[in-house]
Amino acid sequence: MEVHLYHVKDNPREGTNLFAYVPRDRMLVQAISMIHLDAASVADNFRWNLEYRKLRVEKMSRCTRIRAMRRAEDDPGHAENY
Repeated sequence: MEVHLYHVKDNPREGTNLFAYVPRDRMLVQAISMIHLDAASVADNFRWNLEYRKLRVEKMSRCTRIRAMRRAEDDPGHAENY
């Protein structure tokens, strides 16, 4: 099976994300970690990356770790992200 790896260009969250594309199956495999507050901008950027590379995607597999942000005033014992 042939797998192509691509760098996610101009990602608003971070500059190190990759995704894999399996041409035979037109399958996209993405593994990302995002904070839920910027999920829409990440999704828009991802669509742009697919269009930029002219990839036809019919199947998608996603491994996503979404972290919620806690504010100190909401939970004084946990002032950081988890």
